[in-house]
Order: sequence, then C-alpha cells, then structure tokens
Amino acid sequence: MHEEAEWIDVTEENFELPKFAELRQEFSAYPHQKRALAKAHTNKGRLLLAHGTGLGKSYTAIALAEDALDSRGHFREAGGRHLAVGIVPAGLRVNFVENIRKFTKRRVEIIDNGEELDFLLDRAERGQAMPAYLVMSWDLLRQDPEKARKLNPRIVMFDEMDAAKDPASANYQAARVMRK
Repeated sequence: MHEEAEWIDVTEENFELPKFAELRQEFSAYPHQKRALAKAHTNKGRLLLAHGTGLGKSYTAIALAEDALDSRGHFREAGGRHLAVGIVPAGLRVNFVENIRKFTKRRVEIIDNGEELDFLLDRAERGQAMPAYLVMSWDLLRQDPEKARKLNPRIVMFDEMDAAKDPASANYQAARVMRK
C-alpha cells in the first residue's frame, strides 16, 4: 500500500520549481505550466492536463515528477522508491524518453516486455540501482497491472489518457490498479 504523501499548498504566485530539482537549467515553466503545477500541489500531486499540442504537457509532467522525486522540493518524502513511471502508447515510448532526457539529467529506461519488468523488480528487491524513470506501453501495463504496481513508483504519468476514458476498458482498469 502506498503511504500518503504530504504536499505543501502553493499558489501560482508563490510557486517555483525547486532549484535543486534535476531539471536542466535552460528550461523554465511558462505561466500556464506554473498554474498546472501549482494546481497539482493543491490536489496532492494529481493532475489531468488537456493542453493542446506543443503547449508543454510533457515538460509539466516531468517537472512535477522531478519535484516528487526530489524530497527536498514541495513534495515531502513518504516512503517508497524514488521512481517515476510513464505509461504511454507503444509508438510514443521513444518520444517520451527523449523528452525526459531533454528536460532532466536522470537515468531513464524503457520496459519492453514482462521479462524486463521481472528483471527490474528483482533488481529493486535486491536493493540494486534503479533508473529514476521507467517508460512502458499501455499494452504492457494491461498484461499485468498488479506486477507493474509492484514497482511502487512515487509518481505515474499516463500519456494519451483518452485511451482509458471508458470505465469498461482494459486500459481504464489497468490504470486504476496502477494508481492505487
């Protein structure tokens, strides 16, 4: 079971990304992104972004992940791993990884199949180094959402959430398991 995290309430006016987050210095949030990040903090880190193409959804999600991964930020440590998981359509995994690498200096890996997920879970159980970000497809999540949940990520980023808007769909059910 995930422990409850403590989020510091912030407003758009007083919100700043932590200076020590692993975001590359050449990037900064636009006002609409700051509003979204501040909103996430008033909602315990939960945020649904519906910005248009090219308006910085990836940057906003990664900035929120960076805040959550670094316990010195607005997010306060509450147990669990320092891990962010991105769930994306299979064809967008490489793009998502490229965005993570563009905006942050942390290590990221793609999980392509159940064997790789097993390998990472085994590595985690033995206390071995893990990447800060893991990216997997909706297809892989649907195969075994309970196993993916064992990663115990600090934050889950669902890309193309419209794939899970129908409560009767397998994507919706898998996403519910993952975010518990």
